Amino acid sequence: MRYQGKITEWRDEQGFGFITQNGSGKRVFLHISAFARRARRPALGDVVTYVPGFENGRECAQQAQFADAIAHGAPRLSLRAGQGSIWGWLGAFYLTIVCIAVILGGVSWKALGYLATINLLTYVAYALDKKAARNATWRTPEIRLHLFDLMGGWPAGLLAQTRLHHKTGKSSFQTMYKITVLLHLAAVCWLFSSYGTALRAAMFAG
Repeated sequence: MRYQGKITEWRDEQGFGFITQNGSGKRVFLHISAFARRARRPALGDVVTYVPGFENGRECAQQAQFADAIAHGAPRLSLRAGQGSIWGWLGAFYLTIVCIAVILGGVSWKALGYLATINLLTYVAYALDKKAARNATWRTPEIRLHLFDLMGGWPAGLLAQTRLHHKTGKSSFQTMYKITVLLHLAAVCWLFSSYGTALRAAMFAG
């Protein structure tokens, strides 16, 4: 049997909160992993339906769904999904250009090695933060994730956000993510301009 209630407490960083059940007023624990499919992050005031269950000796919500998604038969963030695909194409284009430049000899192989390393580290950082959110343990500071993105790991950052369903519904994080991407691209353009010749030579020397 499914019940309906409203999220009356939500800790987005930890990924859990409480539902106040309609009618009875009972408080039921809700973890973000209870949403099998979600187009956005839960938020305070969201109305959800769920199947009651028990975990670690307390009642918790399982098979949770947003009530408005059920009513309209579609997720609410189709526009964000489209925006995500645009940034995805940008990431694929960026990495393709770098690979072509390396193959043609215009860019040192060190650059490709650096990009591979920073993107691997970025994906791992996102994955560990997602795991911590599920287990309600110590989280990776967002500024650290943004730093990885700024250093060139933003394609892997976007991949992790999409595949792990992590940080996709937090508008402040998404805004900062896009800023770091643009700053990184601006820095790359400057580095490969005439103004960055000396620094580029020093970075890829040897």
